[in-house]
Amino acid sequence: MPKKRKQKLAIIGAGLLGEQIARSAAKNDYQVVGFYDDVKTGFNEKTGQPILGKTKDIEADFKLKKFDCLMIGVGYTLLKERRCIFEKFKGKVPFARVIHHSCQIDESVELGEGIYLMAGTILDAGVTLKDNVLCNVGCVVAHDSIIGAHSFLGPRVTVAGKSTIGQACFIGVGATIMDLIKVGDNAIIGAGAVVTNNIPSASLAVGVPAKVKRKLKV
Repeated sequence: MPKKRKQKLAIIGAGLLGEQIARSAAKNDYQVVGFYDDVKTGFNEKTGQPILGKTKDIEADFKLKKFDCLMIGVGYTLLKERRCIFEKFKGKVPFARVIHHSCQIDESVELGEGIYLMAGTILDAGVTLKDNVLCNVGCVVAHDSIIGAHSFLGPRVTVAGKSTIGQACFIGVGATIMDLIKVGDNAIIGAGAVVTNNIPSASLAVGVPAKVKRKLKV
């Protein structure tokens, strides 16, 4: 039987996260054709792949069939930009799902577009990840939990059963969200925090147990 053609993947952002996505995608069913970056030009020195152009070139290049799908390689320091980029191209250009080969994902899990799951991520039965979610190394999301669109989970984050993380949240390294918790949209949970009560939208919560320190401007 002929080999299945690999999808041609382009990555927005040629920095460290973009490079990580490129390496993971190359081990999946993707052929990484290059990057789009509004600052860098030429080639990515670490991956050897070309900078194809700027973000303004993406739609035209997709119509020319230079690539089949996109991923966003913009990191947690630019969460608003990640969301804006996704919303700009959603419905116009397909987004991929890049999943490290070591992840454990129950067959009942629902994944949105543009998902990136790093090494060792575990998604239990009934979990839902909405569009453009990133789970860093070693994240665990327990049964029937929901991670809202554009949220970013740092390394070793644990989300216990039947919890809900809102849209565009950042959950810091090693934080734990206990069972039946709701974290509102645009919230930030500090590294190592243990969340035992609901967290309002646009709030910064830190500590053990986590307490809201201040409201955030959105």
